[in-house]
Amino acid sequence: MYMHLDHGQLAIQEEDIQDRGWCSRWRTLLRTFCLCVIVLISSSHTDSQNTHDQQAWPSFREFTASDQGWQTVSVLNLSKQELSEVQRITAKWTEKHCGKKSNGKNIPQNATTLSAKRIQLQLSGANQLVLNELGDWEGDSESCSCGAHLNCRTWVLNFQEGNATILLEYNTLGITLLKTSKRGYFDIATFSNRKFGAFDLTVWRFDGEWYQPSRCASMYYSPNAISGDAVMDEIDKTSVLSEHPCLMPNH
Repeated sequence: MYMHLDHGQLAIQEEDIQDRGWCSRWRTLLRTFCLCVIVLISSSHTDSQNTHDQQAWPSFREFTASDQGWQTVSVLNLSKQELSEVQRITAKWTEKHCGKKSNGKNIPQNATTLSAKRIQLQLSGANQLVLNELGDWEGDSESCSCGAHLNCRTWVLNFQEGNATILLEYNTLGITLLKTSKRGYFDIATFSNRKFGAFDLTVWRFDGEWYQPSRCASMYYSPNAISGDAVMDEIDKTSVLSEHPCLMPNH
């Protein structure tokens, strides 16, 4: 009996040791797996941040090449409600800055003559609308001037069930989408003409409500070096980029 009991006790002890050993190995494997997942997530986040931080600015040629496809709003076949939203959003600006003809008469505001195009702003979902003040407002080619440096007021809109909200409103010479994204929306890069020989560049990131400036820089080039037909290439070759802190826009 004693030997049997002792053998039984020994058997239980061995089984218990085996069970504990299996549990210990399982916990070790699970802990290792969790640590690997944490490391991978952390690494992915860090890589994403580094990619954003180290992302090269688009060249002037890339800006101009991507800033294509503009046409008038009338061609886009917007619904009456969408067109009304476009008129509502742009009217305040256009009435103030494009409200008079050269002869002093009021220009009839007509949103259908705005420049516009659709862009794939979100990672998934419908294309959204970008509007630009450049357009033949009065039907006789006497268009709004877009300012002394040709920076036109531009609106990036988000339409949901016919209602529009402004994601970005800014004076710019060109706009392009980047491959990086935040909260499901691609980053936007804009460039503006400050003066002859200097452009201002901005990368905008979506904060969940609208686009905020994320990175800003100035591109300086030599006007004396610009000649011939290869203007874009010459600007890229002679320009010097200087990154600086962004100023927060007023909403």
